[in-house]
Amino acid sequence: FKDREIMLRMPHLLVEGVILAGLMTGATAGYIYVRHEYLEQIHELREEIARAEQIGACGANVFNTGRAFPVEVFESPGGYICGEQSALIEAMEDRRSQPRNRPPELTTNGLRDKPTVVNNVETLAWTPFIVLREGTQYATRGWHVPGEGKTAGFGGRRLFSVSGDVKRPGVYEVPIGLPFRDLIESPEYCGGVLGKLKAIATSGPSGGLLPARLPLDPKLDEKKRAEAVARIAERSKNDAEVMDWFIKTYMPPGETSVDLLGVPLDLNFFRNLNSLL
Repeated sequence: FKDREIMLRMPHLLVEGVILAGLMTGATAGYIYVRHEYLEQIHELREEIARAEQIGACGANVFNTGRAFPVEVFESPGGYICGEQSALIEAMEDRRSQPRNRPPELTTNGLRDKPTVVNNVETLAWTPFIVLREGTQYATRGWHVPGEGKTAGFGGRRLFSVSGDVKRPGVYEVPIGLPFRDLIESPEYCGGVLGKLKAIATSGPSGGLLPARLPLDPKLDEKKRAEAVARIAERSKNDAEVMDWFIKTYMPPGETSVDLLGVPLDLNFFRNLNSLL
């Protein structure tokens, strides 16, 4: 849903991101793969590509450099499996959409057996901002642990799609690491749950349901919590500091469950929390 909104409302960011990625990697052509049901998005992207060609940003002679970089929309034949990148390539080559055996990888043998870079819509749409304002400007826009003098936190921003029993379902751009509570309850975003929160599906139909409160193993004592933080610290001091804050805030001694709404929206944090629980 978030990618659909980018393609419809901000197609220029995606087209520019594809051009930047292509020119930086030495690619000879760019393709935007879109499901055939998304007629409005396909129309807007083609209009934007035509505009980019008109001003010389892509096409036969990019800004009179003598370098060619055409961009086109590929209309998907459909199929959920096409979300897997090698199945997507198979579809573009007019074959049955099914994942390839790997190796070889797409970076060496991709579309028409040429080296191919595949990225998702949101990644490419952030590229113009990062190129114009540098990576540090993007990184400082993440969520940080509250408290004076605290420096641990997350870098960047992301789009989240929220549906279900909330007052304002929709697509929201938020700092990476923002706690569930802020996204679900803040009037700036979803505005609260309709009724009582029972569970959240964090990955759509592909994932499971997380209960509103995650049960804690009684054997998870102070020593084991400290050991878990120490293991995380071996990989990342920042991640360990965030986990230490979370444990002290939401998992004090004697607590039998964890409030899901306190969990930061970050994939690595989820993985660390899963291994701890």
